[in-house]
Amino acid sequence: WAQPRDLMNPEKAAETKAEGNARLAEGDCVLALKLYTEAIGFSARRDHALFSNRAFAFTKLGQYARAIADADEAIQLSPRWPKGHFRKAEALKGCGLHQEAFDSYRVASALDLSDAHLQKCCVEAQAAVQNATRQGHMFIVSGALIAVALAVVLVVSEAYAKGETPALGSTLAAGGALALLGASGGAAGRELRRY
Repeated sequence: WAQPRDLMNPEKAAETKAEGNARLAEGDCVLALKLYTEAIGFSARRDHALFSNRAFAFTKLGQYARAIADADEAIQLSPRWPKGHFRKAEALKGCGLHQEAFDSYRVASALDLSDAHLQKCCVEAQAAVQNATRQGHMFIVSGALIAVALAVVLVVSEAYAKGETPALGSTLAAGGALALLGASGGAAGRELRRY
């Protein structure tokens, strides 16, 4: 990426960044995005802080994919800067990608061991991962239980329709097959929830 020399203006970049910060503090994320984008254009070098700030604005607007892209750019420009990893973690958390958010929080925290807020974010993200895992297991168990109940109803109703007494073996076999199918459906539902 190379900016034409006649468009580079470090003073204008700093001024526009400050204005973007002010607009973001006031809650005008859309104008802040515009200003950060202009500042990136004026910058004589790729400034990791500008990408980080724009990632924050994107996160505030719920545009997580764009926030992640800008956070990744900030990380690429300054891999040992904790805030880039923090911005990525916040966007990942917004997407519901708890494990990935936890991983990014951990990197940020390892880069700045003195930051209590990052430590707290790690603990909260780890709890979110565990909660998401529990919910995923509940999807699988629920799918299996629904399938077993459905199998029992189907086998019993079919037997009674024929005027027979339902056989325990066929009821269990049908229940087991549908339980497996239901558990598979629950697992697929758990994965689809992430997107």
